[in-house]
Amino acid sequence: MRSTFYGLSIGSSGLFMSQKQIDVTGHNIANVDVKGYSRQRYTSAAVEPYNSNVFIAPVNTGTVGQGVKSKTLDQIRDQFLDKQYRQTNSDTAYWSTKSQSIQRIEGTFSALDESSLMSKMNNFFNSWTELQKYPYNPEYRVSVTNSALELTSVFQRYYSELNTQQQNYNGQVEALTKEVNVRAEQIADLNTRIFKYELSGEKANDLRDQRNLLIDQLSEYGDVDYKYEQNQWGDEYLTVYFGGEELVNHKNYHQIDAVEDSSNLGVDGDTQLYKLVWNDGNDGGWSATLTDTDVKLKSGEIQGYIDMRDGGGATSSSNKTQGVPYYLRQIDMLANSIVKEVNAAHQKGYNKPNSANGMVSETGLDFFDPAFTSARYIKISDKMLADKNGGNIATESKAVEVDPTQQTGGGLVADAIAKLWSSTSLPNASTGAVTGVGTFSGFFNAFIADLGTEVNYIKSMQSAQDIVLYNVDNSRLSVSGVSLDEEMTELVRFQHSYSASARVITAMDEALDVLINRMGRVGL
Repeated sequence: MRSTFYGLSIGSSGLFMSQKQIDVTGHNIANVDVKGYSRQRYTSAAVEPYNSNVFIAPVNTGTVGQGVKSKTLDQIRDQFLDKQYRQTNSDTAYWSTKSQSIQRIEGTFSALDESSLMSKMNNFFNSWTELQKYPYNPEYRVSVTNSALELTSVFQRYYSELNTQQQNYNGQVEALTKEVNVRAEQIADLNTRIFKYELSGEKANDLRDQRNLLIDQLSEYGDVDYKYEQNQWGDEYLTVYFGGEELVNHKNYHQIDAVEDSSNLGVDGDTQLYKLVWNDGNDGGWSATLTDTDVKLKSGEIQGYIDMRDGGGATSSSNKTQGVPYYLRQIDMLANSIVKEVNAAHQKGYNKPNSANGMVSETGLDFFDPAFTSARYIKISDKMLADKNGGNIATESKAVEVDPTQQTGGGLVADAIAKLWSSTSLPNASTGAVTGVGTFSGFFNAFIADLGTEVNYIKSMQSAQDIVLYNVDNSRLSVSGVSLDEEMTELVRFQHSYSASARVITAMDEALDVLINRMGRVGL
């Protein structure tokens, strides 16, 4: 026979369950704008009928259950979408980093005004054309010197800007490595806190949200994987992999060091660029064989910066990537060709006799310093700069007379140098000269076109990855995100459920009032 107060117990269980549902709905609404928060729901179950002799006798036919009970407070998450998001996030961060970086490189060369390299090359060779017309006029000789100084200055500026960008990328590699270490330590700490909290049998949902957000952030820096494991007692452990190796194993974590690599020098030839290696982290005995081995990444921001920093370099592992060393090498090739071709033509000419050379017209002179052929160091020879009026510039194919009125030859060497601008018979690339296009202007235009093609390719890859990430993130949010419309609907439902349970208790109270206060009073 049921207890007299059995119905009160059923009604109160519904009342308490509705209260819990309202509480968790309020918690969801309060955290609607919290990044990384996953909505929560109570799972409930009916309480089975009670019989003290259940092991030796069946429950009486028609016995009513004891109401409702809460089982677990669950996060609403899809593990498959979480993993897909993190993999996509790594690839998106990689292409986004490359896109931003290569657009900075493009900005270095995209100037179309008078400060551009194309403009300065054009001015330089045009100044030789003018000098050919007036080979003995100091004004035109000074113009050649000045235009050459401007040209070398632009080459040096390009080197300086590319070097600065490479140093910035190198600094980003070090900074992001520190961020990875911070995230690893935080995840290990949360693993410990979650494990201790859940020993009580409750789920540490809010702590798990924090951990999931950290894994999301970690996936921006490099390729991340992870798995949940259980020990022999059924306790859950999380292992996080970074670059294919264990970064976090429950409460233990590795750290990553950015160390200078003597085999990988920057474009300045002096800076040792960083490479990433593992160290022991907080436990020197855990996976010690990994210590001091290289971190091998395939995607993420860090790899994006490494590829743009090293791409196309002689010692780079990313030779197929067009990075700072690749583009500087193209500019170096152009500077080297100009130095060699102008010097080769200039050496055939004769300068003006002056007191410094014993009033003898000299030949075999270099216009540019042949010891400095790169964009970083290109310079006019000291001999050319020694005469402020440009008297050492060789313009004639014959020795220059002391009396210019007796001179014949008509500035043929100056004319030959001027024609180098449009020459289509420049030496092959194996000599360090212009390759493939035949002219200085053609080479530079082809270089800019190649850069533009690479920029468009990387931007298209970034755009495609952005769309994929957007779709995956929306799919994930549709599962785990808080919808205010849905929560308000649930709130109304639980509010009605609460009211109904309260009405059950009221009805039982009224019935008990009849039983206790009115029975046996008939006729009184």
